[in-house]
Amino acid sequence: MEYHKIVIVIAGFIFIITMIIFWIFSNEQSTLYPPTMSNCPTGWKVDMSGNCIIPTNGTNLGNLNGKGRRIFRNSDGTISYDSTKGGNLINDENGFPILAYTGFVSNTKSPNFPAGYNIKTPDKNIVNFTAEGWSKYGSVLCANREWAIKNNIHWEGVSNYNHC
Repeated sequence: MEYHKIVIVIAGFIFIITMIIFWIFSNEQSTLYPPTMSNCPTGWKVDMSGNCIIPTNGTNLGNLNGKGRRIFRNSDGTISYDSTKGGNLINDENGFPILAYTGFVSNTKSPNFPAGYNIKTPDKNIVNFTAEGWSKYGSVLCANREWAIKNNIHWEGVSNYNHC
């Protein structure tokens, strides 16, 4: 019987020491997940200025797919959304039509892009996800995350960010 008591005491002592060591090493700062974040949603390209190019082929557009309007360049260089004015459809380098979306200055209740998209130059087809307007919703990263989730857009390191 004495042998059993000694084994239980030693096992308990080893258990307590192990738990103390575990507690000491687990008190470190928790790391952010995921550790890296991409500048643009998955499948979107980045231009030379660091802006995200909205894909014209439908790649990872989520709920934005089908919401854009076709853009036409008129003979005088102006842009219109009406094909009856004789303008030419504006396409990207692969022949896909560039679409115009609603931005934060458009008079819509829920714009496609709350910030970083210039509705006056939709033919540029870019979004700046670090623009100042995103920060009015809290942190830029959390605003990007909320936008990506709302629009069902996968964005590595943003849509799965867990510190908002």
